[in-house]
Amino acid sequence: MTRIVAIDDEPAILQAMGDYLEHFGFDVSTHAYVGSNADGFTKFCQELPEQPDIIIVDYRLPGDQNGTQIVDDMRTAYDKKIPAILFTGDISKKTIGDAEARDLHLLYKPVRMEVLRQTVEEILGGEAD
Repeated sequence: MTRIVAIDDEPAILQAMGDYLEHFGFDVSTHAYVGSNADGFTKFCQELPEQPDIIIVDYRLPGDQNGTQIVDDMRTAYDKKIPAILFTGDISKKTIGDAEARDLHLLYKPVRMEVLRQTVEEILGGEAD
């Protein structure tokens, strides 16, 4: 079963995303990133039963971190280039550049759940090649 970690600072979005993807058979762990420091996030990573197959993260998070940094941290923690989806309302060249430099799949808000699921399936299909 594909393990997905979803990180956002809006619990309602996390709930909807988790419920939708679980309906299609994915194992989804959600994390509400609401603090300004990474202590809770570090603990969350340590408590994950296994390395995720895909990371889904919002770009804008509270405090000093953003989604690209979260992906970097998780890839470092697991010593693997875990595929990731970054979603954002920010269409700046910097955000696009950050995503491209890290080989992230970029989705713009509002993200339709069907598009999110299709992107997850495309990533999984690409790994099978």
